[in-house]
Amino acid sequence: MKLVNLPDLSGDFQVIPSLAVMGRSAVWVRNDRYDQVRIGGEKKTPSEIVSFLKDRFPVIHYIDIMGIRKGKVEWNTFRSAADLAGEIWADTGITFSDSIIDPLMAGAAFGIISTKMVQSIEEIAAAFELTENVILQIDHDRGIIAKDAVISRMTPGEMIREMGTFGLDTFIIDDIGNERGTPSREILSEMLRALPSKGRLYAGVDRPEDLKLIDEMGLDGGIISISRILRDMG
Repeated sequence: MKLVNLPDLSGDFQVIPSLAVMGRSAVWVRNDRYDQVRIGGEKKTPSEIVSFLKDRFPVIHYIDIMGIRKGKVEWNTFRSAADLAGEIWADTGITFSDSIIDPLMAGAAFGIISTKMVQSIEEIAAAFELTENVILQIDHDRGIIAKDAVISRMTPGEMIREMGTFGLDTFIIDDIGNERGTPSREILSEMLRALPSKGRLYAGVDRPEDLKLIDEMGLDGGIISISRILRDMG
């Protein structure tokens, strides 16, 4: 496996590869469907990919697709990857607060709660009462995507301020519209202004060159699919 060339970035900026897993397979989106990851025609397991990435990237963003779709996380595959990674941030489809413990017990450094999955704003606060190892992902498509109308009526900056009152200080913004891309400068600027002291903000990006943009804006890091940074995927 080989990496594409990444732009020159500031020393504190984190590039975080995002690994999607379905069942026991590493997958990526091709032609609007999930396909198994192949490098040079050879299938690669989640553990093989994490093992390759870990020396260059201290943090891996891990998404369990079946956990998000059906609440069925493949924990053995997750544990194998977590044992190899320096640090894993896990998005396993958390809906209720007590589920935050599961990825942490399986080896994740942080569990991700996303606005599109969580049942209510109260569940986010309750999860943070159980553990401080919580990252809030704000899913956005011309507004916050959420089941809870209280959340969906907020701007991303307002959501950060509200969560800051509970003590949350680490946030991800992910543009999940039909034309996935990097969130606008306006949205990112609003979120940066709303961050609590010592707060951290990361953004999902679609292209390696977008990492430079959010680095220059002052974000702490960018999350990018492995399909954008590994060569010869097909």
